[in-house]
Amino acid sequence: MPLSSEETIHLLLKTNKEQEETIQDLRTTVKELRATIANLNETLEELKRKLFGASSERTCAQSDINTGSEDQLPADVATEETETTVKEHTRKRKKSLYVQICMKPCR
Repeated sequence: MPLSSEETIHLLLKTNKEQEETIQDLRTTVKELRATIANLNETLEELKRKLFGASSERTCAQSDINTGSEDQLPADVATEETETTVKEHTRKRKKSLYVQICMKPCR
């Protein structure tokens, strides 16, 4: 049995309202997911800096020693400074390629 024009309009309005609610829910979900992605990207960058940064060369024991006081150090760790003498030398610096090329007389 065919629907009357009023019933069709009512059905279309109901469907339209449901779709608008669905669209609004999806927009909210997209906002939340974008915020989550931004947060995860920040966390990832921070962990990359910690893992691959200059301080990543330290081990846990070294960082514990560096942050602890001398009375917290293990007994086998030497705390006194020692002097090391290094033989001095001079190094001749080569002229840059630019200086070598530009300073030659033109023929």
